[in-house]
Amino acid sequence: MPLFLTSLFTSFFGGLMEFFTRFLTRKLALGVTFLAIMAAMIAVFMAALSAAISTISYAMPPFLSEGFGLFMPSNSLLCITAIYSAQVARFIYDTNKDIVAGQMRIFS
Repeated sequence: MPLFLTSLFTSFFGGLMEFFTRFLTRKLALGVTFLAIMAAMIAVFMAALSAAISTISYAMPPFLSEGFGLFMPSNSLLCITAIYSAQVARFIYDTNKDIVAGQMRIFS
């Protein structure tokens, strides 16, 4: 009798662990992929913003560029990138919320 219970518990918990491992592996892979894509998008966005600012400062007369350098902090590019990244994240969140709300109306 104890051998039967041992094999029953082993097969039950083994199957349960297999299910959770497969489920979490898929979720983890999707999460890591999403984070990598977001990091790449932010890096490209930051490079484009840096190129735009350097192009503008190259086209300006030197006295205007020096004047902006007096009151703009050295991390202004990072601040601008953070602001626009937050706006993009908010847009994505609002869009996903609207999609989920629409799906809930369809299925209910």
